Order: sequence, then C-alpha cells, then structure tokens
Amino acid sequence: MIGGLALLTAVFMITRGVSPNAMPFTPDAKFSDVVTSHWPNALFLQRSIREDGSLPLWRNQIMSGQPFAANPLNKVWYPPQWLVIILPVTLSLNLLIWMTLIIAGTGAWLWARQTGLEKIPAALVAFAYVVAPRLLAAVGAGHLDVLYAVSWQAWLYWVVWRLIHQPQQHRSNSFLLAIFAALIFLSDVRLAIYIYLFALVYAVHLITRLPEKNWRPMVGWAVVAGGLAILLTAVQWLPLIDITSDLSRNRIGETEAGVSSIEAGEFLSLIIANHEADPEKMLYVGVGVFVLAFTALIVRPRQMAFWAIAIILAAWWGMGQNSLLWTSAVRLFPSLLWFRVSARAWLIVALILPYMAGWGLQWMGEISPDVLKKRAIRLSAVGTLGFSAVCWISSLFALAEALPTEALIGLIALPLSVGLILLGAWRLIPIRTFQIAFMLLILMDILWVGRSMVEWRNRREWLDEYRPLAEMLKADGVERVYSPSYSLPQQAAAYWRIPQFDGIDPFQLESYVEEAERITGVKAKGYSVTIPAFDLPDDADEDDLATINQNAVIDVQGLAKWRVTHVVSAFEIQADGLEQIGKVGDVYVYRNTLIAPDVQMTWHGSNRVSITPPNSNIHAFADAPDWKKSSDGEYEYAPKSQYISIAVSGIGLIGLIGLAFIGRKTPHV
Repeated sequence: MIGGLALLTAVFMITRGVSPNAMPFTPDAKFSDVVTSHWPNALFLQRSIREDGSLPLWRNQIMSGQPFAANPLNKVWYPPQWLVIILPVTLSLNLLIWMTLIIAGTGAWLWARQTGLEKIPAALVAFAYVVAPRLLAAVGAGHLDVLYAVSWQAWLYWVVWRLIHQPQQHRSNSFLLAIFAALIFLSDVRLAIYIYLFALVYAVHLITRLPEKNWRPMVGWAVVAGGLAILLTAVQWLPLIDITSDLSRNRIGETEAGVSSIEAGEFLSLIIANHEADPEKMLYVGVGVFVLAFTALIVRPRQMAFWAIAIILAAWWGMGQNSLLWTSAVRLFPSLLWFRVSARAWLIVALILPYMAGWGLQWMGEISPDVLKKRAIRLSAVGTLGFSAVCWISSLFALAEALPTEALIGLIALPLSVGLILLGAWRLIPIRTFQIAFMLLILMDILWVGRSMVEWRNRREWLDEYRPLAEMLKADGVERVYSPSYSLPQQAAAYWRIPQFDGIDPFQLESYVEEAERITGVKAKGYSVTIPAFDLPDDADEDDLATINQNAVIDVQGLAKWRVTHVVSAFEIQADGLEQIGKVGDVYVYRNTLIAPDVQMTWHGSNRVSITPPNSNIHAFADAPDWKKSSDGEYEYAPKSQYISIAVSGIGLIGLIGLAFIGRKTPHV
C-alpha cells in the first residue's frame, strides 16, 4: 500500500512539474505561501543552524525583526522540518510534501482497515484521501502547515480507536496518541483545534457503542497521553502565550476571521467540481466518493448517522460569516476569532467522505441479491440515474458558457458513477470488478480536478528574476529596505540577505505595526498579514498590488531611524530625503540620504546585535519583550519563556521514553 501511495503521488507531482528547483503554485496565481513564507523560513532556519550554530529565537529579516521560534508558522519545532538542515531548502520542502502525502494516505489505510474495511474499500479511502482536491489545493496555495496537520489526523483517529477497543495495549496506544497529538499541534496550531475536537467526539461515539461501559481505564491512559502531548508541545505554546498580548492578531474582527467563508450555493461543487475555486473553499471530493458515501448512508443509516452529522456540522461551521453557528460562537467566545478561515473545518470532511465511501463500496458487495430485487431499491436506483443524467445534460447546455472545459469533461463522472453502482448492485459484473473499476473511476476524476489545483514553477520565475535588483541594492550598501509595492518579494530578500522594513506574516508585533503605519502612511482597515497593508477592493486583482499604496505619504526621516537605507517601488516617489539611484526593469530604486553615516549595526548570528556608537538614536530591531542590553551597546534576545519551554518539553520527552520502556516485560533467561 505504501508503495502504491508513493508511486501515485510521485507520478502526479512529476507530471505537475516538480523538480529540485521548483515550488508549488496554484495555476495562474502570482503568489504562493510556500515561496513567500515557508521557503524563506526554512532557509533562515538552515542558515542559523549551519552557519551560526545557534537556535534562531529572533529573525531580523522581515518587519525589522520578530520572534522566530515562537512563531508557529516557522515550524522550528516540527521534527520533519529539520530535514532542511541537511538538504537544500527547495529539495527538502518538495520531499516533505511527498512524504506528507504518503503519511496521510497510510494513516487513512490503517484507520480504515482497523475499523473493519476490507482491502479494496480501504484502498479507496487511502487513495481518495491522499489526492483529494482539497489537499492538493493546499499544496498549490503553499499551505504546507495545513497539509502537515491533516496528514496526521487519520493516525490520531486510528490510535483513538485502538485505545478504546484494545485495552491490553493501552500503554503503547497512549504512547502513540501523545506523539500524533503533538505532531498535529506543532504542524498547525489552528487546525489542531478542529482535529482534536473531532477526535474527542469520535472517542465518545466509540465508547457509547461498547457493550461494556468500563471507560475509566481508557480515559486514564488518554489523560496520560494528553499530559505528555502538552509537555511535548510546550516549546511552541508557552512562548506563544507569553507574547500573545503583544501581537497585532488581537485586532482580528469577524470580517478578517471569516475570510473565505463558504456560501450555501458553493456546496453544488460537491457534484460539479469548480476547477477555479478558492483553495480554501475546494469542497469537491470526487463525485464517485460523494455518491458512494450517500449510498452508505442510505444502506446503513444508523451506522453512518454519526458521520453524516459530523459533515453537516463541519459544513455549517465552514460557512463562517454565512452561518449562525459560527457567528454566534465567535461573539460568545471572541478568542475563536484567532482561528481564521472557518472553511478549514472542511479538511475533516475531506477524510470523512472517502471513509464513508469505503463503507459504501464494501456494503455494495454484502447486500444479498434478494434484497436488491426489491422494487424500492430498483426505483431509487433508476431515479438516481435519471436525476444524474438530467443534471449532466442540463449542465452541458445551461452551463457550457459558464464552466471551463475541464469542468465540462469532469461532469461525465456523475452518470458513470451511478451507472457503475447499478451494474454492481444488480450483479451484472463481478463485485470485485465493480469495486476496482469504481476506484479507478474515482481516481481519474479527482486527479483530473487535482491537476488544476497545483503546478510547480522553477526558481527562475519566483527568485532568479530579482537577482539584478538584489545585487544593485547589495552593491550600494543596503542595510534595510522598504517597498510600498512589494517590488522585492520576501523570498528574494531572504535569499540575498537583505533585511526588510516591510513583510508578510500573520505574526506581527502590535507596537511595530503602529509604528510602521505611521511611517509608511498606510493604515490597515483592520487586521492585515502584510506591512504595509494592501487593502484591495473586491473587484481588484493581484496586479493592483503594485499601485494600491502609491498615494501614501512616507516619513523618510522615520525610515532613517530604522536604518532603512533604500526604498524600491513600482511607481515613482517624490519625497525629501529619497534620491533615485537607478531603475531595474519597472522598479525604481531610491537611496535614503537622511541615514546617519557614522552609525554601524552588526548582527552576530540571529539573536545578538551590536550598535556603534552605543548610544545611537536608531532602532536596530522591533520592540519586543526579553531584549537585554549590555553597557557596550550589545543587545541579546533571550526570552525566558522559550528556555523554560525547552526544559518542560524535555521533561515530556523523558516521560514519553519512560512510557515506552518502563513496565515492559523482561524476558527470562
């Protein structure tokens, strides 16, 4: 099974252009989070460990500096990320994407088999999940943290099932539960809440179905696992809590938190795939998966009721601002606003629907021929086929102009799926043939959709083209740069080691945001993940980013105090103190003539900086707690919470090792 998953995902990635120098994008998109954030983050981690020999607690690269290890987006504490220490950054991230997809499929397979599915239905669950359009959309958008987290969710449900049904292995199951819970949290703090909540509800559901309600021992072991997971993840949550009050994320309102909320009409894309959907709202799981899941619900409604309710609740929550459930919850508990993009609850459904489909495929082979001959089933089957045909034909005529060619071709999967179900239900083809044929149809369908979700682009497109600009800045002695038009992308600045006054990251210090808004002349309408904010109107496109801030008045003297020696812009800037020194392509390059020439700022690794002369009136870094100053003008970032958290997680690691080995039976000689 692992070999099949590895081969399928490898072939898909190769056909979409993966290479050691390419990174994933959504087709036609100008930006990708993997290039903007994950690639620079991994590069900084690699350089800090390799070149400085130190753990990067602070990063001076963007926004004039910010805590690095405390930022969950940077994945400092996610063990698979450490692969970047020994491999080139681009290669390591692509390898990690591939491994993560394999992990996701393997977990789905184990969970499906453990809960009673036969090999072919379980294979359907694994393969339909590993190339689910929602997961591939996350890859294309560069949401690697989301991908990492969902790859472990089936493993968590698998071990929850084992903990409840295999009391003789409570110790080993508790050990695994702690590991998977910790990995999910360290990969994505936000998505972990959804996965944990569903795992808890799933556990309660399983316990209520036990013939004997002796749940105390399993709860005890679950508490042990939870305690260890809390200790293991302290390296992330403790420093995060410590700095939470200083972050601009406290600005988040319902509008910002409810971004990409699912609209009611978009659920139609469960049947007709939207190849141009917002990656966060890719709901399609494969029409064959949907039909089989619905079949399972009709055939065994009592067994599937739990999963159907879970889907309805996840969909309702995913509607965000369009949902009374979400709006009521965030108004009652405002802290929930921190967990932006409610549509990510659908990532749970992206696993549940293939799981239900696996049961539908299995039960199709278990229904007796006598039952199949009943008139009600025949009529419902024929009615479903007729309805599907009507939907398909009407879509071809009515939506031909609105739907892209890819979607029109994909519509054929609906009548084919229902037709296959009829052939299998009436035993016109052997049941194994039916199961294999149906699985192949599903794979062709979702891969057809998935290919429109992701493509890999060579570094020539997202990095090398900025070399002339970066080299010009370096040759002119750049210390820190500001761009009101994002003319020097974050990945290029990181690669050529050019610190930025601006930046893109949801983890921002509120005091710095206020200072940056004053100096740049750009005030965000609410919470923004960028400095400066790019508040585009709804009908704007990505190209409008270049000019949206052209009327902002820049405080050049303020930039000088932050040692911003250069400004690069897609438009001309008329401001006292800025001298144009050249133009690279369409980008204007300015030197800040108000910079104090006798001040020197030197970084010693990632966590220490010295300023000469010591009493210079400049800002070397954004203001944050835990900066310590010595008498000779040297500053060091040494957050106590981070050191304490490392010790706490060390205790958790010792406890985990103890759980694995203490109490094991020693063989007698």
